[in-house]
Amino acid sequence: MVRPPVRIAILQNGPFEVNLTSNGIVEVVDGAEANFLHLVTAGLKAPYVLQVPKDAVWGVPNVKGNWSGLMGMVQREEVDMAIGTIFISEKRMSVAAFSYPYTWQDVTFSTRKPGRLPKGMDFMWPFSYQVWICIAISIIVLTIAYRISMTKAYPLPKIFFGIIGILLRQSPEITCRSFRDRCLIISWIGGCTVLSYSYTVVLLSFLTVPLTDRPIETIPQLTEAVQQGRYKCIIPAGSSIVEILKSSKKKSDRILGYHISKTKGYVDLQIEGAVARHLKQGDVAYIDIRERMKIMFQNQFYISRHPLFSNPVAVALNRKFRYKKRLNKIIERITAAGLYEKSLGDYMYKKQLTSKYPDDSKFDDMKQLKMTDLYGAFVILICGEVLAILVFIGELLKFYYFKK
Repeated sequence: MVRPPVRIAILQNGPFEVNLTSNGIVEVVDGAEANFLHLVTAGLKAPYVLQVPKDAVWGVPNVKGNWSGLMGMVQREEVDMAIGTIFISEKRMSVAAFSYPYTWQDVTFSTRKPGRLPKGMDFMWPFSYQVWICIAISIIVLTIAYRISMTKAYPLPKIFFGIIGILLRQSPEITCRSFRDRCLIISWIGGCTVLSYSYTVVLLSFLTVPLTDRPIETIPQLTEAVQQGRYKCIIPAGSSIVEILKSSKKKSDRILGYHISKTKGYVDLQIEGAVARHLKQGDVAYIDIRERMKIMFQNQFYISRHPLFSNPVAVALNRKFRYKKRLNKIIERITAAGLYEKSLGDYMYKKQLTSKYPDDSKFDDMKQLKMTDLYGAFVILICGEVLAILVFIGELLKFYYFKK
């Protein structure tokens, strides 16, 4: 007796790269879950046929309760199972059964990469502005304190420039005539030694490695930006992300979920480059599975390290599917052996090798210092020299004026 083939629905241009032949046969060419599909079908030891939905989405219900995409095919019993990074959710469980979860996926957000900071003031970055303010206040306070405490009453300008000279590792020009004077000067020399060495240790790193603006990194930051109208969020069309966000116990997740629902922030992944065009606007955050974004973007955009939530991923099954127990046993063995993570990692590594966007963690071409890296320091030097010349000219004019 010939067994009927197992009908499997997959999503093209999602977890799978498919080829539709002229005879209507669906062939899997590659994809993040191509190897997982091969392991499942090989374990079932049954003939199978692949199908793709007319509306290439995972599936959401309409007002009448009819589902679209992969979940719609399962609901209408057009297929026996659907594979393709399908999240388990309460609504989906009302129309389909699910297999044993074969992985958990983090959902996070992606934004346009922040721009680079101007290099003219790189020499200021080793210390925070709070440290620079403390140093400036210390110089002013110590100038007054030394003027009052030292044995010899030096002029304030001489003490002021002497303190700055010590900070710049110059020898002190203030003569110490007592033990009290020596203690005052030595205490400042000790503090300046720590400050100067701390500064020089990290200065070269700031000069050679390009600095960038800080992106939106955390969920609270994204939520605040959305509430202020500075950002809008989009998700893949037909995914269950908005449903999970709206039902979350976290207030920040609910805010994002209702924002997406209100603004209809859905993007069709079947349109090539659609997500990239949105993200390049600069005020858009794309929410999706982390691994999918890594495959899609390949270092082109910033992906947050902070997940909104993690959700189990499983195979959606027709309730009448006769191989459910066998399928669960196969998936349990696949997950126990780590085969899914291995195949996904291999696929992502292969995509990374062919990526035209370099890894930002590598700066092999930025070891030499150029004029653009130091022009800020040269500007300050030139301004100081010009100011000194102007003061010198003013002193000459004053001298000749009073001489007359």
